[in-house]
Amino acid sequence: MTLLVMMNYVLIAIFAFMIWRNKGQLSFSQVFLVLIIGFHYVPLLYMVINFADLPNLFLLREVHNGLNKVVITCLFIYIGALSCQFFIKVMRWRAVAAVPPRALKVWIGINVLLGTLIILNNSMAAYQAISAGYLEIYAGGQSGSPLKTITILPVYVFSLFFLLSSWLSFRDVFSQHLKYLLLGVFFVLVVSFIFTGSRSSVLYLGVSIVVLCSARLGFKIWKYIPHAVATIVASTVIGVMREGSFAEMDLGSMFLRPIIELTNTAVVFLTSDSIAGQFVISGSRYFAALLYLLPVSLLAQFGIVPPELLSQQYVAIVDPGWADLGGGFGFSVVAEIYLLGGSMWAWAISLCLGVYLGWIDSTLKSGNNAKAALAASLGFLMLFVVRGELIELYRNIFVVVLLYLLCVVRITSSR
Repeated sequence: MTLLVMMNYVLIAIFAFMIWRNKGQLSFSQVFLVLIIGFHYVPLLYMVINFADLPNLFLLREVHNGLNKVVITCLFIYIGALSCQFFIKVMRWRAVAAVPPRALKVWIGINVLLGTLIILNNSMAAYQAISAGYLEIYAGGQSGSPLKTITILPVYVFSLFFLLSSWLSFRDVFSQHLKYLLLGVFFVLVVSFIFTGSRSSVLYLGVSIVVLCSARLGFKIWKYIPHAVATIVASTVIGVMREGSFAEMDLGSMFLRPIIELTNTAVVFLTSDSIAGQFVISGSRYFAALLYLLPVSLLAQFGIVPPELLSQQYVAIVDPGWADLGGGFGFSVVAEIYLLGGSMWAWAISLCLGVYLGWIDSTLKSGNNAKAALAASLGFLMLFVVRGELIELYRNIFVVVLLYLLCVVRITSSR
């Protein structure tokens, strides 16, 4: 118990130092750690405090061990981020040419086109959910939307962040009509995500925009506290209305709702230890997962099957009926790194994740708008890993890096 109390102080010290070190500005490494604590640490701490009132699904010792693992993971991730920022010369934001490249017009068109496509796609999925029931979204092959949104989302976010970083540099060039057009598309896009139940996409996109603005304009973290509180309240209310009648929820349950909604990831993390032997996971699996860069349906025609996702393996073990419906529980990045390498290797993997996040935070301040857009896109995608797994990033990272290279070529040729 003494060790657990000491770990709590370590966690507090990490965040105090992060805010001081970053001069009150936001960064993706901060947000990533906040999400890990939110999805793992808070529910586990709630289990400890209310252990006597909860069904004894876990031993108190198991929950304490889980809390310690989360804190150690956070510590090594932040050490990795600091190390990267120490050894890499951070490029300070600087003024660029007074007139933006002609390539900017191309990316405005891409942004509007892809935004409209995602809106139509989400609208079809929302209609399917409203007419056939919310769970119909998860039913394999029965969704009314022609594409999975995640397929085109990386293209959209790179375009969005490139326009945003360009706007921060060339605010006088964007006309009012153009600004209202982009804001309109973005607003309708957010609404369409809410109707399909993908609140995480909305929240992560909003947070990523704030982080980019904070990095390039020096906004302080305390300015966002009211916005964060309002967002949490709104997200909770939307979750309650989506999953049950609002009238049935008493005020006390409303306050506990955020913790209840966070519990899934913590439970996945705790149970993964007991069923570790049933997972198919190894270092070579992450090389074989490069097959996800290709269309999975095309590979199936040749009898090639990429490695099964840990989330798919997990739900097949603990709830086969839900798996048959196409549902899942997501996964946990903390559970994944401990399953992959045990304690010692988990620390090394956490350091690597921290170095990667540190590079993203450093690159956000680059005077190169395309490079800043690349960093913001990668940071946005990393936020999904907290409740997912690493190989799900492969295709998305490949897409945004390819877009960055195309953007650089376009800008160079326009000059």
